[in-house]
Amino acid sequence: MKALRLLMIIYSIGLIMVGLLGLTIPEQIMKLFGFDELPDSTRTTLFLLAGIYIAAGFWAIISAKNMVSNLVWIKLLLTKASFSIVIFIYLAIQSYANMGTPGAVSTMVIDLVFIILTLVFYPWRVRQQVTR
Repeated sequence: MKALRLLMIIYSIGLIMVGLLGLTIPEQIMKLFGFDELPDSTRTTLFLLAGIYIAAGFWAIISAKNMVSNLVWIKLLLTKASFSIVIFIYLAIQSYANMGTPGAVSTMVIDLVFIILTLVFYPWRVRQQVTR
């Protein structure tokens, strides 16, 4: 349980950092993903996403104090990581994004490692006892 708590806190701090970077240096962040120019609609979407990352990271860290009662936050972070990977693959198939960019590669590797470690450390037995 301690390993999962630590993993969740580290991943959540990363979300907060990405959110803060998205708010402060959006053009540089988008260049990591292979995009040069940011139209206003993209900047607006990036700011909204940054806010969501900051909020989710903050509340996931708070909920790490009592993991068994707050398993929904683990599921939320797992879903976020899974969707990120699926969306990057879809964008590459549609030729909307380049999978070889540092931003895409690092995001997918971090999310994949997070998913694997979370599933390894997930409290499967505790969860079964709580639901009975």
